[in-house]
Amino acid sequence: MTDIAADLVRQFFAVVWNKGDITKGRELFDAGFRHHDLVTHAEADLRGYFMSISQIRRGLTSIELTLHELIAEDGRVASRWTAAGQYLLSGRNVAIRVHGMSIDHIRNERIFENWTVWDLYGLNNQAPGFLQ
Repeated sequence: MTDIAADLVRQFFAVVWNKGDITKGRELFDAGFRHHDLVTHAEADLRGYFMSISQIRRGLTSIELTLHELIAEDGRVASRWTAAGQYLLSGRNVAIRVHGMSIDHIRNERIFENWTVWDLYGLNNQAPGFLQ
């Protein structure tokens, strides 16, 4: 299960975040999936989570998430990551980099819950107004 769990999270980063393939990404998730953003206190089901990802991908061109660490144990996967991309600010592209960590819970070889914390302060300093 540990290898399967880690592979699911790796696929999620590669397929959904880096390629933007929401359709293929849905195959990785349980129908009852729940997302918990510990920074904004937002919670979402799978549809809402993918809508949020799509919105971020539209706002940041050439976005790429890089996994720095991935630890899997007992159906849980902890990851430390960096998101980097370009944000159009006052008519010019500004490079941004945001760090974060997530814990994904795996059940029946699908991601069924995600808890994420990320650097909102750093994002706001680099790209004022991005989340408005």
